[in-house]
Amino acid sequence: MTKSYPVSTVRWIAVFSDGATRPVDQMGLYEWLAYLDLLDKLGPADFIALVRRIESEDPAGARFPPH
Repeated sequence: MTKSYPVSTVRWIAVFSDGATRPVDQMGLYEWLAYLDLLDKLGPADFIALVRRIESEDPAGARFPPH
């Protein structure tokens, strides 16, 4: 999939693995803009640590079953 935007409208660019997108697209914990703001605020290492902490709170997938 491709999409183009004027450079003046781009605030950030991020590439996510499917695991890093789970809090948005599978768990529904965040909307994309808030999630990207969180990445900007935390930085990559702390952001991934947050994703891992979220996943560790539901290790069996009871609350957020994998798709």
